[in-house]
This record gives sequence, structure tokens and C-alpha cells, in this order.
Amino acid sequence: MPRTSAKFADALGLKQFILGGNSMGGKHALAFAVAYPERVAGLVLVDGSGGPMLPIKGGKARKDTGGGNIGFKIAQTPGVNLLVEQITPRSLIKQSLEQSVSVKSVASEAAVDRYWELLRYPGNRRATLKRFGYAYEPLTEAEIAALAMPTLILWGEEDRLIPVEAGEWLAKTIPAARLVVYPGIGHLPHEEAVTATLTDLERWLAERDVTAVAE
Repeated sequence: MPRTSAKFADALGLKQFILGGNSMGGKHALAFAVAYPERVAGLVLVDGSGGPMLPIKGGKARKDTGGGNIGFKIAQTPGVNLLVEQITPRSLIKQSLEQSVSVKSVASEAAVDRYWELLRYPGNRRATLKRFGYAYEPLTEAEIAALAMPTLILWGEEDRLIPVEAGEWLAKTIPAARLVVYPGIGHLPHEEAVTATLTDLERWLAERDVTAVAE
């Protein structure tokens, strides 16, 4: 995946840039930064995976990234997931999105329609189910600790998919990291707390000269 991303950046004429990712996109961003640290001027991780699966509050160990979310659980259930590849009710997408956020207005009818449309785009369901068929393999602590670029970590305190403990671990492990936690927010802070996340991102960007450089 990092090599493919590097080719994409080359096609855009980007030598160095800020890279961000939410959820599984966080792991992709981290993996790219590990593989090509000289090209990443900064990282922005929003409730991102990539680190170890940590215990959630109460000490219960996490076996996956489902966090009680029906969509993720079905995607990881053999047999049932094959059926969902062919038949995906809109109600399933609605319930999954509502379980992912704390600000329920984010799960609007328009948003549910958009998620449903994107999932049913040719090839997307098969690719998604294939992705969940693999065991989760985090990057190593040594790899993440070696990242020297400035990193902004934004996290919803009520995230039930990837708990805030994961964000705290990343903030402790990445040397130049800053963590911002949003109370009352779930897995999608950039949608649930638009003004707050944008303000924090703009402030972080203003503190450093990390504009993209084109060839």
C-alpha cells in the first residue's frame, strides 16, 4: 500500500506533504510515514488505527475494531458477510453510522444515502469484506516511535470503534505528537465537531511551514 500511495503522490507531482487519515486511514498514513519519512512533513491522525489493540475502559480486552458496531461485526462474521456482499440493506448502514457517532445529527438521511451509495459501488463491498477477513496487524512500537515529523492527533472521547486510549498511546509513542480529545464526540470528530476540529487543525498548521511542494 505505501508504494502505491507513493506512486500516486508522484503522479500529482508532490515531493513532500502533510498526510492525514481517519479510522483505518490512520494506519495507512502511519504506514506511509514509516516507509517514506522524508516525504511526510506532518501527520494528522483522526481516531486512527495502526497502533496496538488496547483494553477499553473496564479492562475488557478488544478482539477486533468492531466496538459493538453492527456493520463491523457482520463484516467479520463468516457466512453472513458473503450474503451482505450481495444484499446490503440501507437500514444496516443507518444503524452502523448511528453507532459510530455520538452526535446523532451526523447520521442524517443524506449521509446514510451517501454511505450506502459508496458501499454499493461496484467492487467496494467485496474489497471491504476482504479487508475485514485479514487479522489486524498493527505497526510496531519501534516503527511508530521512530516517526520524527510533527503529528496532530484528534480523537473523540466517546469513540466506540477505536477507543481514546489508542489515541493516548499514539501521543505518548510519537515524539512530536499533540493530542486533542473532544468530549461527547464519537468516531468522526471532523463531522461531529466541525468547527472545533478545523480550528485545531488550522492552528497546528499555522505553527509550522509544511506546505506541499510540487516538482
